[in-house]
Amino acid sequence: MDEAFAWHAVQASVAEANQQWFAATFHLDRLCVIRPGDAEMRQRRDKSHARKLKAGVLSATLRVPTRAPTTPARLIDLTPHYTFTLTETMHETPLDNSFSPLPAGVTNLGGVDFDVRGVVHLAGRESALHRLPESVRDIPVGLKATRLHFLHASSLGVEDAQIASFVVHYTNALHADIPIVFGRDVRDWHSRANEPASGANATIAWRGTNAWSRQSRQHIRLFKTTWTNPLPGVEILSLDYLSKLTESAPFLIAITAEE
Repeated sequence: MDEAFAWHAVQASVAEANQQWFAATFHLDRLCVIRPGDAEMRQRRDKSHARKLKAGVLSATLRVPTRAPTTPARLIDLTPHYTFTLTETMHETPLDNSFSPLPAGVTNLGGVDFDVRGVVHLAGRESALHRLPESVRDIPVGLKATRLHFLHASSLGVEDAQIASFVVHYTNALHADIPIVFGRDVRDWHSRANEPASGANATIAWRGTNAWSRQSRQHIRLFKTTWTNPLPGVEILSLDYLSKLTESAPFLIAITAEE
């Protein structure tokens, strides 16, 4: 533990000196975990995080590629809700940890066309992720659908734990809940050695690598979860996306409504 603290302390100081706020926040977060009672360390972490956000200037919504005007309405528009672009490093790692290799735009993944342009990342309980939104509400749909397809994954997770849910709001005032369970519907977006087999509703729709995954000789991936609508004759008004604030921090790339 002392060796880990010393290493992260050196790396944090170097990153702060070079104004590398993503890396500094990552190492300071680790130091706060090792010594949770260190008030000065928490202050440094919070200051680094604030500078990291200030360095971003524009919100992810303004930085993602514009939705093509020819994109079908059934590929649900998530533009107002993006928290990261595909090329932004997530989770404050010192190396690139983004979805840069993921094809952008209207892309067929797992046999379904999706509008792939950004990441809607919700919060988890873990300290480095709790600054993200806990929910995204009122995603407009305005369509009837036989099935909904979700392109998503998570950061971390405990087997068989519900980590998120989608709430389907119909125009007749009824609603339906879609629980998202770690292991059944999604797994960590970084593959793990010797992990259990995924559930039947956790189809891997895309695999790739980034600098952070290559360091551990693993890959990154996205899962497709398909939900059969019990009320296909009733128009879906909107969707909510809610985190359960567990160890896992869920995130969403795209939603497609099947006719």
